[in-house]
Amino acid sequence: MYVNGATQAASALGILIHLLKASNESELDEAFASLVKLRAAGIIVPNEPFLDSQRERIVGLAARSLIPRLYNLREYVTAGGLAS
Repeated sequence: MYVNGATQAASALGILIHLLKASNESELDEAFASLVKLRAAGIIVPNEPFLDSQRERIVGLAARSLIPRLYNLREYVTAGGLAS
């Protein structure tokens, strides 16, 4: 899992990473609300079956929150996401 590597690299650069998890639509909404409160500078959406099934919802939530985002699959960009 790339989270450990990302956390180590971020720590070395003095960047704080918040790991948010969601396994249903309600948790997904809560995660994006948390990102806004945290004033997140960006998000990375990993490949994960639930998240992939919520692609359009995630793209919409991210766009409304104005948080820069990076996706691992180009299908998110096709759905309106920023970059993959």
